[in-house]
Amino acid sequence: MYLWNNHSLLKLPKHQISDIFQGTGVFETILVTKESQLVLWDQHIQRLKKGAHFLGIHLTIDSSVLKQSLIELIQQEQNKTCWRLNLILLSQRNDLIIRLFPFQFSSQPLRLYVNDQYYRGNSPHYQFKTLSRIENYHFQKIAQENNYDDFLILDCHSNILETCLANIFFVRDDGNIETPLAKNMPFLNGVMRQYLIDYQKDLNITCIEKNIQLNAIEKYAQAFITNGLRLIHPVSHIGQWHFSSTEIACVVRDRLLSQTL
Repeated sequence: MYLWNNHSLLKLPKHQISDIFQGTGVFETILVTKESQLVLWDQHIQRLKKGAHFLGIHLTIDSSVLKQSLIELIQQEQNKTCWRLNLILLSQRNDLIIRLFPFQFSSQPLRLYVNDQYYRGNSPHYQFKTLSRIENYHFQKIAQENNYDDFLILDCHSNILETCLANIFFVRDDGNIETPLAKNMPFLNGVMRQYLIDYQKDLNITCIEKNIQLNAIEKYAQAFITNGLRLIHPVSHIGQWHFSSTEIACVVRDRLLSQTL
């Protein structure tokens, strides 16, 4: 197999292309700050290893050496910016593909599209960050065609799961936070999601995991999403529902950054 780069043909390993086509791989997306900090690095590596185990791979990379090499690479760059770092593991390899892109935070709250005609099945692969992303890309396209930023995914019982790109949290009138229960559910337990749950006392929040139905959205005062790149980002709209306040997301994000960086 070959890759055409508009100048020449480059021969590619057959198994590598096969893995990509079939989605048989796992990956992590990590935020790198302007200070060259790799946010929640250990947690991302741990989840990458769990994903490798799901594929039947015993991942033997030295994560501390890799981290130092990446920091040195990033520090060579002239422009001081945030970066999006991808670590990609294919099913027939025991090494990583590295991708690095400049990243800029958006100050605008997100708008989430929802349509209960579409719902997700119950495959266990949703619990891992795999390369099998066509469903997410399809739903994301639907959201964008309707002038939204992301798509809120449901299961067949109208339980809220996650968005195409992130986990979802809701804030009650009393300030307590609720998020969909991850155990045995077909969605990814994100690194940032689990961090908020594990360190809720340190962050001075109360975070409750529970099944949340679509029609329960109207009772919440605020909403926000979390992932490894955006960290914590407020949501202003979910379909017909509007959230006028984004305060909690900003407050928790500031507390998080003061603790992890």
